[in-house]
Amino acid sequence: IHSMKKGDKLNDIVIETMAAEGKCVARVNGLVIFLQGGAPGDTVEAELTKIKSNFLEGRVTTIQKMSPHRATPFCEHFGLCGGCSWQHINYETQLKYKQQQVVDNLERIGGLTLPPITPILASKNTNYYRNKLDYTFSASRWLTKQELELKKSEAAEAENGRYPDEPGLGYHIPRMYDRVFEVNNCYLQPEPSNSIRLLAKKTAVENQIP
Repeated sequence: IHSMKKGDKLNDIVIETMAAEGKCVARVNGLVIFLQGGAPGDTVEAELTKIKSNFLEGRVTTIQKMSPHRATPFCEHFGLCGGCSWQHINYETQLKYKQQQVVDNLERIGGLTLPPITPILASKNTNYYRNKLDYTFSASRWLTKQELELKKSEAAEAENGRYPDEPGLGYHIPRMYDRVFEVNNCYLQPEPSNSIRLLAKKTAVENQIP
């Protein structure tokens, strides 16, 4: 571990299981590594982002062999938003690992001895199932790398070479409460949820409400 440093690339990592918050788990030289952006069964290249004495953290940079448990995320904000961190895994596999996390928490952390656990009852709805959402206004919304590059390009063509801050209404980037990105469409609630949010922003902008 002493020879490893932040930013190092690791190849041919086979992801074994899932952890909380959509992270997955593998092993490198006998150490557990928590990875962002992988799925159980993937073989990946990853970049180290954190090195501790007894575990590592990293992010998947290349999927060398794709897991059969993968699914195509249906939301354009997946990967930036933390509201749905398991969309890249099929629902049946999600249920398996979520149930195992509950059992592990009760047995390993809680120290309980459990009777046999019946399988989770699958929901009929894998989207539009939430009954409560919290959104945040921002006078200066967070721009993705692609949006930022486009703005810089547009600003270079403008006379003053600058671009104004844009307001936004959406969610916080996970664990970054000062960064709010614009939500175009959220699949957590059915209509009129999206229409209400979009109208709230439109009304604020048109009436110059800061």
